[in-house]
Amino acid sequence: MAVLTYRRPEALRLAMRSVLPQLAEIQLPATLLVVDNEPTGSARHVVAEETVPGSAVRYVHEPRPGISAARNAALRAASDFDVLLFLDDDETAEPGWLAELVRFWRAHRPAAVTGPVEPIFTGSDSMSWMARTGAFERARRPTGARREGFATNNLLLDLSFLRQHQLGFADELGLIGGEDTLLSRQIVACGGVILWCDEAVVREVVARDRLSGRWVRRRAFRSGASWAHAVLAVEPPVRRRQLVLRMWARAAVRVPWGSVQWLAGHVLRRPRLAGIGRDTVLSVCGAVWGARGGSLNEYGRPSRPGG
Repeated sequence: MAVLTYRRPEALRLAMRSVLPQLAEIQLPATLLVVDNEPTGSARHVVAEETVPGSAVRYVHEPRPGISAARNAALRAASDFDVLLFLDDDETAEPGWLAELVRFWRAHRPAAVTGPVEPIFTGSDSMSWMARTGAFERARRPTGARREGFATNNLLLDLSFLRQHQLGFADELGLIGGEDTLLSRQIVACGGVILWCDEAVVREVVARDRLSGRWVRRRAFRSGASWAHAVLAVEPPVRRRQLVLRMWARAAVRVPWGSVQWLAGHVLRRPRLAGIGRDTVLSVCGAVWGARGGSLNEYGRPSRPGG
């Protein structure tokens, strides 16, 4: 399994501590890969401090900027394994998470397995307006449900399927995001199945700086743009034009209605309604923008350390 990290030393410690005890539970050879995407390799000392001699932990330094470079480094480092699991460095795995994903994959052999990510708020943050809009909640589904896409914050990939179809994460999306959405679409286009395992739960700490309206609006817009990139990338030109027209028609209907919900939620002090309207408007507008080639530099590096 792989944890990708970039300048989050304390969060990385917690992520490692949540999964290291689970490696021995699956009764199969397992290794934790920590892929450090920081140019100077600043996470190396964290990995050294959190492991003991003989631990099944491997540090991988990938200085090339971009989330795709880091994810592909994990794929290369896992070349001798059957599956690769991804966990974000600001997440912790619930007890039994690793065993549940591996058990489910061995029973059904899908190309990918994904599961729930539950938000964790610190202090009184859960009572903030932005938290109550539902911006950080993700839908739960019955185990075994088929999915058309996935995110890599709770994911198992069948590496033999990826090798057979020569799939990986698109380097050109490394700084703008959406590489996971595109890969999931490519897997489905190649006949692969993505299944949901509701028992394999991870929890994500919601940093306080993400509780701003600007951050949430930007994420909703970027998600729409990334979705459009991924959907159009796997379609032939004729079908692509049809989908673009459909996105415009969808926007013409959903943006006005979403705007009404967004405004009504604020006027009536109903954060959930406001959140539904906000996400509708921004994700649909993002999809139209993404279909025209627009993108956001989601994973751009600061010009100087700490900048």
